[in-house]
This record gives sequence, structure tokens and C-alpha cells, in this order.
Amino acid sequence: MRRVSVLCFFLLTLSFSVGQTTENPWAISLGANLINLTGDDVDSGIKFGAPTLGISRYLIGGVSIGGEYSLGNAENNNTEYSYTSLEGNLKLNIINDPDKNVRPFVRAGYGIARFDENLDKEGPFPSTESNYTISGGVGVDIDLNDNLSINLITTLRSKVEDDSPFEVGYDHFKHIVGFSYGFAFADKDRDGIRDRLDECPEDAGLKEFNGCPDSDGDGIIDGEDDCPKTPGLAKFNGCPDSDEDGIIDKEDRCPQEAGSAELEGCPDTDRDGISNPDDNCPNQVGPEENNGCPWGDKDGDGVNDNEDECPEIAGKGDDGCVLIPQSIIDWTSSEKATLYFKHDSSELSDENKETLSKELAPILVEYTAIELLIEGHASLEGSEEYNYDLGLERASEVSNLLQELGVDSSSLEIVSYGETQPVGDNNTWAGRKLNRRVKIVLKNE
Repeated sequence: MRRVSVLCFFLLTLSFSVGQTTENPWAISLGANLINLTGDDVDSGIKFGAPTLGISRYLIGGVSIGGEYSLGNAENNNTEYSYTSLEGNLKLNIINDPDKNVRPFVRAGYGIARFDENLDKEGPFPSTESNYTISGGVGVDIDLNDNLSINLITTLRSKVEDDSPFEVGYDHFKHIVGFSYGFAFADKDRDGIRDRLDECPEDAGLKEFNGCPDSDGDGIIDGEDDCPKTPGLAKFNGCPDSDEDGIIDKEDRCPQEAGSAELEGCPDTDRDGISNPDDNCPNQVGPEENNGCPWGDKDGDGVNDNEDECPEIAGKGDDGCVLIPQSIIDWTSSEKATLYFKHDSSELSDENKETLSKELAPILVEYTAIELLIEGHASLEGSEEYNYDLGLERASEVSNLLQELGVDSSSLEIVSYGETQPVGDNNTWAGRKLNRRVKIVLKNE
């Protein structure tokens, strides 16, 4: 009971740490043993003993080297023996993965075993009661937590037949049930790098970065990476520059299109100083006040809309408005603008033709922006419909003649009022003569 109490006290004083690895190679073990003698002349029972103490050091590739010391009891033919052994051993993990909770292994060793029936003899290994042994066995480690494991081991220990002075010995099975504790170096972030060598002991990292993390995998540790969540370039402190324009994405208004620093990383395709996102006409040079678009000329008069005071009407003036000469104003305001026709006729008189060809047509040919309204009228004779058609024929005759004289048809508009707008009394011959007319009116303001 005293031995069991010592074992429990030792286990309760263990502190947490990680298991055996190349970084944390040392471990100790403590357990109890069961000894079972074997052989042709042996009649043995299984005897309990304690403690079994061990120490081991991890080497590489799942291989550990260690030493083991045991105290116990054995029995043969009703004779009791005290048992002592000291052994060096090699252990090979069958599953070499520290993250696995159950790890089977094989073990081989060489050492000394003592079977003593006289408990009063002095010395741990009196020569007449000891023998050399070789052993082989299997076992399993079962992790309870990061540092503490249960060990179950079975080995067959065979005495070595040689010329040694040792006389008493038995082949025997030794079963061990115990615990092992791995001496781990401090590793707060549990990245496998001891804190004193870890430049980032609070954050799990990589060996190649001395324990510091590189979250985005760009080869720049997070502490020196201005963009730790996005892969980037060292020259930009870990930040990306997707369009390779020398401006990092988080400061680039147009991260997918190469641009200039002056325009916050955006391009200016037409080179008018306005970035494409702010330019309504990115492929045409234009001023900022027109949102990057060139000034248009809607009326096609050669004066840009921004300088044209009459942008919807073509004009010859510097302000883009129609230039109306005083001569046309005077002419359309005179009696010459009224042409008279014979009864029931739309034929122009020679006098009217001469007036149109020599006085009106030349002005209209020179000033193409002038617009005229040609009004046809008739006296009251005939039906209303007939008089409407007659008025339209008279207006058409004037328009056709002007066009033959070179006037653009777009400058001329004809309309018939028939008998509806008389200027003379239709009950008199003189009044009806005044009503058979065409009136030429200037439309331009």
C-alpha cells in the first residue's frame, strides 16, 4: 500500500505539457509490474510488484532509446523471490503520429535480472542470483491528455547463456501497467516551437518563420504584413497590386485596371485628365465641365454648343444664332411679300416671277438659315374645299419657283387658308382681287 500511495502522489504532481517529439524528446514513466516465470522446470504464478521506473529519449522516425528499473516479486514451485531488473531498450512506434491518441509499438532490450529468495542479502545484484537478459515485446501508449499517457507493455525476457558468473535466472514474462509523462518545453501557441525560440509565442506559426504565422501564405509574416489576409508582394509590405500599376489594391480606386497615382490608380484612356470612372466619354477628349465629353454642335452650324446661344438652330453668327439680314426683314415687311393671282388661277405673273428671282431668291440662297412661311389664299367663289386646294396650289407655285432658283426646300413651308382669311370684301370685284393672293412671311424670330 505504501508503494501504491507513492505512485499516486507522483502522478498527481505532474503538470501539463506536450508528448515526445524531436522538439520535446524526454519522458519518464512509472508503473506496476506482473512477473510470470516460464520454462520446462517452472511452476509459476503471476506476482504483482512495484514500482517500474523508466526514462526515455526520442531520437527520430518513431525510435526512442531508454532505460528501465523494476522492483517486483516472482514465484517458482512455491518459492518466493524478490525481483529486480535493470535494462536498456529501444522502442519503435508502429504508428508514428503524435496526434494519434492510441499508438502501438514494439520494444527490444538488454539488461540484468535478479531473483533473490533471501531478502537480507546486500547489494542490488549479487552475482550468484543474477543473470543477463535480452527482451522483446509489444505495447501501446494511450493518451489521457497532451502530456500524460497510459502504458501497457508485455515483454519476454530470456536469460543469456554464457560464461558469466551469474547462476540463478529464469526466462520470464514481464507485464507493465503504468503512466508516462513527457517533459515538454513551454509552447503557449502549441505550434511545436518552444517559446524561447518562438518569435511569436502567442500565435501559432511556422518553423521557417521562427514560429510566426503567415495567414495568407505569401511568404511575409503577419506582423510585417500590411495585408495579412490577402496574398501580396514584399515590396508592398505584403499587400497585393492586382493591376500591377504600382498602387496597392486597398488604395487603388480601380484595382483591376492599371492607372496612375494622380488619378488614384484609375486609367485615363483619352488622356484628357479625367479618370475613366468619372469620364462620361472615356474614349473622347473633353473638358471636365462637360464631364469629360467634347462639346457638340447639335445644329451643325460650326459653333460648339457651349458657345452657341441658339444650339438647336443653325446660324452664321459668332453666337451660333441665325443671322437675319435687314434686307429680308424689310422685304417681307413690304407690299412685295404679297403676290396676287388672277381669278381661278395659280399661275404666277411675270412681275411676280421677276420679284422672286431677283430680290428674294438671292437672299435665301446666301442666308440658308432663313425660314419662310408661304401662305395661300383664295376669294369666296367656289366651294370651300375648292378654294382650299386653290390656295395650296398658289403657295406651291411660289415654293417650286424658289426651289428652281436654288433655295433649299427645308427653308420653305407652305400652308393654305383658302377663303378663311379675306382682306377684302368678297362682295365686290376689288375686294375679291385682294383675296386672290400668296403672303410670304418670315418665320425666324
